[in-house]
Amino acid sequence: MKNHKVLLLLLSFLSILQVSSKICAEEIVPASCYTSEELQQVRRWEQRWTGRRIDRKNIDPVADLLPASYVGIYKNPGTWGGPDEGLYFYITPYRPVRETAGMYAATRRYAPHIALKPDGFISNYENAAGRPFPNPRSGLEIAWNFEFN
Repeated sequence: MKNHKVLLLLLSFLSILQVSSKICAEEIVPASCYTSEELQQVRRWEQRWTGRRIDRKNIDPVADLLPASYVGIYKNPGTWGGPDEGLYFYITPYRPVRETAGMYAATRRYAPHIALKPDGFISNYENAAGRPFPNPRSGLEIAWNFEFN
């Protein structure tokens, strides 16, 4: 009986090592927001718009890229308590946001131990860090990844 327990414990330990080494060996890289064709379109758009100051006078050409409520704030800042001279922003080039080494390490360490519970919350929340779902399969997993940012 004692030998069976030791054997089960050893097999469990070996399976955990196998899963852990597989996760650590794989590179955890989030998917790009753009296909290569879409990114080329973004780059062409950038060439025309980067460095431009956008305010109430010229927000219309970029209005479809913003929530309607934001466009309203820029067009009518006084209604929202904004300054009389109006609000503005500058267009900057797209650049991907890379995860830090610490985020990769935390994801490798904690993601294998996290799962969704039936109520939509995750298990081991208090002992987790990094991205809980490196390869999300549902909107709820994406939402938890966002929460952990």
